[in-house]
Amino acid sequence: MRYSILVPAFNSEKTLARALDSLSQQSFGDWEALIIDDASTDGTAEMAEVHAARDPRFRVLRQPKNAGPAASRNAGIEHARGEWIALLDADDAYLPDRLKRLAEISDRVGLDMIADNLLLYDLGADTIVGPAFAMENALSKWTIRTLCENDGPGRHSHAGWLKPVFRKQLLTENNLRYHDTFRVGEDFLLNAELILTGCRAAILDEALYLYTTPTGAVSGQRSTSQTVVNNAHLLASSDMLIERLQQGDGGRNALLERRARLNLSQRREPVKAEMVKLYKNRQLLALALKTIRHPAAFRDILRPPPVSPGPEKLRALPFS
Repeated sequence: MRYSILVPAFNSEKTLARALDSLSQQSFGDWEALIIDDASTDGTAEMAEVHAARDPRFRVLRQPKNAGPAASRNAGIEHARGEWIALLDADDAYLPDRLKRLAEISDRVGLDMIADNLLLYDLGADTIVGPAFAMENALSKWTIRTLCENDGPGRHSHAGWLKPVFRKQLLTENNLRYHDTFRVGEDFLLNAELILTGCRAAILDEALYLYTTPTGAVSGQRSTSQTVVNNAHLLASSDMLIERLQQGDGGRNALLERRARLNLSQRREPVKAEMVKLYKNRQLLALALKTIRHPAAFRDILRPPPVSPGPEKLRALPFS
């Protein structure tokens, strides 16, 4: 079997059918899908069972208690029978040729890990916004520097959102799993650890994964995603990777730069919260003094969210 597709799901009854239907509609049929219900309290598990009854390629696993997407994916990995692991979040979807194209490219080039561009979807407006990234190359090298330079604060699309497919052998030979102590940033961390194994990894410019953005670029509404940004977790994941790399390593330098951006963002958050509180309480003199000391934080508050900002440029070298 080529692919084991991991689908962690928690209270996803409104979006899960679209995700699973997109798998049934794949032009490439050599796959299984492991739907891992993370102790949902709605009809998620029942909906998953309905799909499993219709198509034996779907299997349902039930977590005894809610433990987060990393733990759910790890449970799926333990039951995976495919040679490659693929990922699908319960509020996302695949375009019909995704699995076929990724198999074709990875086999032709000899890859161990490949991600494709993302097609951004605004759930509130029920509209496709466009591709996440503008890429200069049909196929780009996926390195630690690529991952870090295209992720973190100040960007409206993040390389950490990418959903690669990768050989299961990479996990077993290197004793790798998702770090289930993290509820956010676990994708970035495992992707980085996979890259650090020395595997052949690339990013395809074709957008074949429909990604529901946390906040809609058109509607401005929050999606149904359960993820809450936690800078402390993001910083901790960066620290884990930095410790593994030697001084002067280009990847280490990229991680240090990303960590500095995250740290600055974390320091600004309480300042911004205090500014908002001062404004609501009409303490304008105190707000003015705070603004003088922290002008960048004040600019962040005033800056409106981008409306259909267009694809973010992905900085990467061509794959060779």
